[in-house]
Amino acid sequence: MPDPEAFPPGAVSVDAGGITLTVWAQPRASCSEVVGWQQNAFKVRLAAPPVEGKANAECVALIAAFFGVPRRQVSLVQGQQGRHKKIRIEAPADLLLVALQKLS
Repeated sequence: MPDPEAFPPGAVSVDAGGITLTVWAQPRASCSEVVGWQQNAFKVRLAAPPVEGKANAECVALIAAFFGVPRRQVSLVQGQQGRHKKIRIEAPADLLLVALQKLS
């Protein structure tokens, strides 16, 4: 299993049920995509505007697709109104960390 310390400080928190990821979201981008690491956060660009939860829903869907897990296993736990978010992914942590390691 990759070491969580290999990622930017505070960006990834691991426990028995999965990981919590610090995310920096950029809404109203030309397309939705995972960018990589920006400072101490996992950066994503979202085509959706930050209106009526559209950007949050797209962020959850994009992260679920990136990690290859169903949407129901991904939840927004903090940052509903801002660009800095905490996203919880319920899946085996070692598989999630391997996917994250590919960005480094």
